[in-house]
Amino acid sequence: MNNYTDYILIAIFSFGTIQSLTLSTLLLKKKPNYRANSLLAFALALLGVELLYCIYELTMIDTYPQFIGSTIGIPLLYAPLFYYFVYLLGDETRVLKLKHYLLLLPFFLFYGSMQFLLHSHSIIERLNLIDNNFAEHKFFSILVALLPIVVAVFMFLVIAEIRQINKRIKDVYSKIDFKNLYWLNSFSFGILIAIVLVITLHLIEHLLPFNIKYPVFIFMSFWFSFLGYVTLKQPEVKIHINNSKDEEIATSVNDIKQSYSRSGLSDDEAKVIIVNLKNLMETEKPYRNPDLNLNQLAIKLNVSLHNLSQVLNQYLNQNFYDFINSYRAEEFIRLMETDKEKRYSILALSYDAGFNSKTAFYKIFKKIYNQTPSEYRDKGLNNPQ
Repeated sequence: MNNYTDYILIAIFSFGTIQSLTLSTLLLKKKPNYRANSLLAFALALLGVELLYCIYELTMIDTYPQFIGSTIGIPLLYAPLFYYFVYLLGDETRVLKLKHYLLLLPFFLFYGSMQFLLHSHSIIERLNLIDNNFAEHKFFSILVALLPIVVAVFMFLVIAEIRQINKRIKDVYSKIDFKNLYWLNSFSFGILIAIVLVITLHLIEHLLPFNIKYPVFIFMSFWFSFLGYVTLKQPEVKIHINNSKDEEIATSVNDIKQSYSRSGLSDDEAKVIIVNLKNLMETEKPYRNPDLNLNQLAIKLNVSLHNLSQVLNQYLNQNFYDFINSYRAEEFIRLMETDKEKRYSILALSYDAGFNSKTAFYKIFKKIYNQTPSEYRDKGLNNPQ
């Protein structure tokens, strides 16, 4: 170690290693979403290994040079692992198929070819190869340059999967404040920022007095820790709803939005369900239960989950979330109009209508009526615009 910068880096990497391994252990102990969390725990453990390798480079590379390049290519594992994490977080009953495991192929091809190249050279030559980004071997230098691009493609796949899961969540739940996975988008875009950082630093590497991967690993350590802490607080997300003992009518399905063309539901049957559904909503007002989900509503109607989901999506052109909350918004207006003396606050009335979150209530109301509840009340409007 030559200067104080090395000591600071070692302290940062040591803290990051301890934090990564600690979060990894805690995630393995969390039972809800266990399969998904175990994959994230593995990714955090890998990050800990990479941070340890950074410490090795700063302190022991001259003493134990045989480990040079041992972690090269590991970043290609993060994106597939994160994709698997998101894929299983939405539904623990889902099974990883061959096409999913093929996402690991770039890592094995890259890691295998790189290790073959490195071990065909002496230790001194290995160090020079890595320092020069394999410039002497054009094919391998291209592989190194393509690495961040491959990771970026994976992350766009992750973002697309997050969008699909959030759509599926809205097909099952009437409140999603703690179940939606939009927070994962922030993490995904953070990784894309890290990729831009890698490319930018690589372009100006010759002007920098330090190894460009160090700031990247510091950023990743922070970002992965953010993901780990949020995941620990994330409640179980169950899109696959199993039947309970007192819920014998609703049918359990692996994917609520499977192909409706094979359901066998006729137009006449759909019309009957729609009539019964609207009667139920107007008479029993099940939407006033803030925890109402698709399974509970299917039981009340004496229909299957799949048929009810099909009616909502295909015949009413709404997901379950929007359908229920439109009734809650209408109920809020009815309650507000009966409260002419304004004895109750807007928030109190929204809770009575079935909402249990101020943020969700204002967002939904604005979406439907193109104004806030306060504006609606102040203007005394009786009909939506």
